[in-house]
Amino acid sequence: MSDSNLPANPETSGTDASAAKDQGSAPQPDLARTEKLSAGGQPATPDVSQTQSELSSMSGTMAPVSVSQTLAQTFVSGTQVKRAVDLSNCQLGEFRLLRRLGAGGMAQVYLAEQTSLKRNVAIKIMRPDFGDQDTYRKRFEQEATAAAGLNHQNIVQVYAVGEADGLQYIAQEYVHGLNLVEYLKKRKPPSAHLAIHLMKHVSAALYAAHQAGIVHRDIKPENIMVTRKMVAKVTDFGLAQLTQGGERVNLTQMGVTMGTPLYMSPEQINDASVDLRSDLYSLGVTFYHLLAGEPPFRARTAVALAYKHLNEEPQPLSNSRPDLPPSLIELIHRLMSKDPAKRFDSARLVQTELKRIEKSGELSHSWSASQEAEEQSEVSPWWHISKPTLKKFGIACIIVFLLAASAGRERRRGNPLDTPVKNVSTVKELGSAQAQLRHAEVLWRDPGISIETKAEAWQAVLDFYPDASGPGYEAKLGLATLYLIQKRNLDQAEIWFRELTTQNSNKLKANGLAGRSIITAVRGEHDKAYETIRVELSTMTQHLTPDMQKLIRYAIKEINRRREVPDLDLQNLFNDPQESPPPA
Repeated sequence: MSDSNLPANPETSGTDASAAKDQGSAPQPDLARTEKLSAGGQPATPDVSQTQSELSSMSGTMAPVSVSQTLAQTFVSGTQVKRAVDLSNCQLGEFRLLRRLGAGGMAQVYLAEQTSLKRNVAIKIMRPDFGDQDTYRKRFEQEATAAAGLNHQNIVQVYAVGEADGLQYIAQEYVHGLNLVEYLKKRKPPSAHLAIHLMKHVSAALYAAHQAGIVHRDIKPENIMVTRKMVAKVTDFGLAQLTQGGERVNLTQMGVTMGTPLYMSPEQINDASVDLRSDLYSLGVTFYHLLAGEPPFRARTAVALAYKHLNEEPQPLSNSRPDLPPSLIELIHRLMSKDPAKRFDSARLVQTELKRIEKSGELSHSWSASQEAEEQSEVSPWWHISKPTLKKFGIACIIVFLLAASAGRERRRGNPLDTPVKNVSTVKELGSAQAQLRHAEVLWRDPGISIETKAEAWQAVLDFYPDASGPGYEAKLGLATLYLIQKRNLDQAEIWFRELTTQNSNKLKANGLAGRSIITAVRGEHDKAYETIRVELSTMTQHLTPDMQKLIRYAIKEINRRREVPDLDLQNLFNDPQESPPPA
């Protein structure tokens, strides 16, 4: 079996990816992949050019046709469907099917408008040629039962389950965002902060499912959606097992293993008894992939891949991500233990350990280490300016400089060395670090004091009392903020901001995160800056200094201006109706 026979990483629909995809293809001994098919039987290329609002407005462009009329033209020899039928612009009960998002072995997924509630949903429709096959009908019903019984913010919500025009369907939440495969294609592997944030969400979803007696059995990057607000949601319970009356319901055929080989647990591969710890193994493999950029095991055939899951240990995650804290690496490798007894006993325990790591202080150090090489990179202009614009600006600056220099020579009187120098430092040692710090703070708030004098006052704290860590960090915050306002010395400001994020003080940590995010945006990495602000800083807004609050507001507005869908909730979180520019 060649690589092409291995399970692929099917995408949903680009940036408008649906949380509902069908990965539950008909059982095949070689674990053949599930593909999305177009009407001609070829892999589909979804149209991602339309936004959700545009799709909603489509309902008035043409009258929908009935599903039964469309299907009537496609049947040959009884119930055999000649081709994958595109039901776009058809009416299925109360659902207007807008466009197809994808298709799998036993169902197609459409973006639809639920006309009664005027909302967009993702609707999964069972293929009509499977309708008379009892096993597939039961599996489809099982998925509907499994998902409909779960109501959790990190699980794609099921709105309705029903049958219309002879077709079974599941209508569920339509998720704006990317699955983890698409995330990796568009961005680099995430920081430890963001990975833990997402893992906590998925662990919460699994715990809710496991408490309801449901084992997902197909946890993988494609089945984890990340919204634009960085909320992870688990989808596709098509392979789920239910517990009914204390007994496990299993609809797979004898001797046939269900799942995706890249992420399957050893007990799934052996067709042994599968419990919630199987999902935890797949969770570990999924986040190993997310952090390392590739799965822990690869092989040319499904059999060879299965052998590795059963007998080989993955390469240490630290080899590819030395910046990650050891405790996070240990957690992921524990999840991937061959023996289920060596894994965590529940997803709730995984959550607890992730929270402990988050509060341990390791993450700030790991972030600094992972970004160390970037400290030497050239600082970009303030936000992003195109090269042609920069060239014109540079030429204009040279001309202005030459004209000013010429005018200065005309007006100069006497020897310039004889002219008294203004703003020479007059800051004196005041006897204690706290007194020196209070003096700097008073000067900072005085609009009549020059920037140079304010900088010297902050610097005096560091010069006179280098061993006073508390006042020293406050002085570094003051100087780094000043550098941000002046748009200079950003390399040094970044070093100080990163240092502040390692401190236990909420004020220092919050302002360090804010300053670091602003500099990241200055360098053109707007997605990374957005992640830091959304995931880490949004819960610490009350600790920001007034000057930093103004600066971060400007940064968020610039980031939103470059996002396809602005995060207005985040902008409002930092918004100040009486906003005024920071001091110059």
